[in-house]
Amino acid sequence: MESLSSISWSLLIISLFGGLALFLYGMEKMSEGRKSLPGTKYRFKHLEWLHQERKESVKTHEIHMELMDLLKQINVYTGNIAKTFLNMGG
Repeated sequence: MESLSSISWSLLIISLFGGLALFLYGMEKMSEGRKSLPGTKYRFKHLEWLHQERKESVKTHEIHMELMDLLKQINVYTGNIAKTFLNMGG
């Protein structure tokens, strides 16, 4: 069994920073992927309008966001139905 004094501290630090770099790279790639999802473009555009504090955008914000969530749910349900039909076909 190795003792604590024989730990290669330089290897440990390099491994730690390497793991952190890979984690941050993965997070960046995931966020880029989310931006390209359908509906995300419209959500970002809507949020830009909200930042401009237009009265009509602020008043309808909840309706827009709820509609986007419902459309996303419909998309998921449609996908599940399609997968079920494909699995039944063999």
